[in-house]
Amino acid sequence: MVQSPSLCQIFQLGHRSPSAIFGFDESNMFTSVSILAVLVAPVIARNCVNLTVPVDISSRNAVFNIDVPQTNLDATTFIQNSTQQGRNFTDVALSGYATVSGSYKISAQFCVPSEAQTASTSTVQILTHGIGFDKT
Repeated sequence: MVQSPSLCQIFQLGHRSPSAIFGFDESNMFTSVSILAVLVAPVIARNCVNLTVPVDISSRNAVFNIDVPQTNLDATTFIQNSTQQGRNFTDVALSGYATVSGSYKISAQFCVPSEAQTASTSTVQILTHGIGFDKT
């Protein structure tokens, strides 16, 4: 754990720079600021529009006649049934199909680089974020 110097220590150091007092050097700080500027610049230099995309969708899903395992023995039996060589447990447990449908609104953001950054191009990239992240 890094401890901050006390005021007495700071005043006793006299002519030493703040970087020497707080334990960092200017080159590391300059590198960090440079990297931050490179990462932030593309984000700032863009024009964005927020959109809502309506989607009506349906899916045919398999319905299985399997009870939720309640004990360790139930879980072990399920794994043994699922992994038996030469046995199609999916076919045994399948009781039919159900269609699930719904209407959803997907939030999106469409961004184009500023004119200073773009040459004439006709390419559009559709990028998605990973799970647990939003579009910001």
